[in-house]
Amino acid sequence: MIKTVEKEVKQEVKLLEKHSKLSLHYWTGHSFEWYLRVSLKPLIYLTIVNMVVTAFGTHATTSQVTSAVFIPLVFLAEIITYGWLGASVYIHSGTKTLPLGMRWATAMISGAITGLGVGLMMTFFRIFWYREFWTFLNIITEPAIRLIEGLVVAGLMAFLTAVALKYRR
Repeated sequence: MIKTVEKEVKQEVKLLEKHSKLSLHYWTGHSFEWYLRVSLKPLIYLTIVNMVVTAFGTHATTSQVTSAVFIPLVFLAEIITYGWLGASVYIHSGTKTLPLGMRWATAMISGAITGLGVGLMMTFFRIFWYREFWTFLNIITEPAIRLIEGLVVAGLMAFLTAVALKYRR
């Protein structure tokens, strides 16, 4: 009898530790591993697109074409991917019957994690690809810019999805 009570108390303590007010799960209903799983495919996709454009743009004959044509297309691909991520995370978070604010925060955090990952991957790629001093300056700026871009676009798309779903009912 005493051992079962101790076992139940230990399980409750573990549950409280898992869902403490400082944890991501407490605020958004999802663990950090879930965010990594959701963000993995868009992160790989955007990193490959950016790497191909960076590698293609280093040739002297194609650098003007790359900056004029491909850079806006990469930006458009990023906006579409972050928007798709924000909308899909918002919709799929609704299956857990989370409040609207938590679903919106979930979409924003997934976009921010994807943006941060793409920024870090591209920073390290550019450090090894160009081997110039200016690439070290990207260690802070590029991940921060991509994080903000992912956060804003995914959050905006989650908001627009919420408005569309509200008026659809």
